[in-house]
Amino acid sequence: MSRWWGAAVAVVLGCGTLLKPPDPDRRLPVQTTGTTFDSDRGYRFVVLPEENANVIRVDVRYPVGAIDDPVGKEGLAHLVEHLLVGVEVTRDGVKTSIEAELGRAALSFNAGTTADYTVYEALALPPALEDVMRVEAERLTAG
Repeated sequence: MSRWWGAAVAVVLGCGTLLKPPDPDRRLPVQTTGTTFDSDRGYRFVVLPEENANVIRVDVRYPVGAIDDPVGKEGLAHLVEHLLVGVEVTRDGVKTSIEAELGRAALSFNAGTTADYTVYEALALPPALEDVMRVEAERLTAG
């Protein structure tokens, strides 16, 4: 009887490791009248012009969130979100941070972590678009 019990436990435990569900689809579906294009590195860019807008908004979404936190390390995605706001960069030979550069270029900025995304957003005047995009590119390559 104990031999059957041991075999049953082994089968149940084996099923748990063999039948791992597939990773969720993290693509962000976008249906818009704006312009959408994908880079050859997998990044998607969406431009949604508003004719009478006097500000621009840049949202950068990374498909990683709380659901990706390892067991026992809950909150890791949120911590990384905060660390990438303060990451150090060098501008014109001077050390500064993503936060300081966004503080100069943007009217406001924020970040957030959901179950499956980490989002960085900035609101700025149109002439600052290039600066905000440069800062986001630096955040992307940080580390």
